[in-house]
Amino acid sequence: MLYKPQIEKIIYLNTEVNCTKTLSSDSSKNIEFSFNIPSMKIDDLAHFKIVNFSHQGTESTNNIITLRIKDIQYNSRNYYSSDNNSMPIIYNSSFNVNPYWTSDSGITLLPQMINNITLVASDNLSNVYGGIDVAVKFILGITINEFDVSYSQIGNPYGEHRTNILNNKLY
Repeated sequence: MLYKPQIEKIIYLNTEVNCTKTLSSDSSKNIEFSFNIPSMKIDDLAHFKIVNFSHQGTESTNNIITLRIKDIQYNSRNYYSSDNNSMPIIYNSSFNVNPYWTSDSGITLLPQMINNITLVASDNLSNVYGGIDVAVKFILGITINEFDVSYSQIGNPYGEHRTNILNNKLY
């Protein structure tokens, strides 16, 4: 197998620091968490993955928390959710339960400039914009592994920019 150099970017998002929150109409739930981050240019395909999620708060242990990422360009051919929502799910778990993550969890990002990460949170499986209790605070760890453009291969038969790599596999 051919070695493909990668550039790793690590981001930690804390809902209590430099975060703009959008409240529900009754102010009982946070629906969106928006983080302005230093400009991050993705020149090639990249693997976006949650590596850590720590929280505190009073959300019911019976609720399933779902986080979606908004306004990010991703390879939709390699992602499917039966709810047919255009925002990909990046995290879901029963609250207060340690989730199991495989090393391949994540989405494939397309080339783009990222200045903001907005997360849409819900504890309601039938309402994407259901929100989570305002008392819940969390820190989310993210890695973005971008394929190094200087080593990228030209001539992708699928027309997906500069590389023949999808989901960390050579084609």
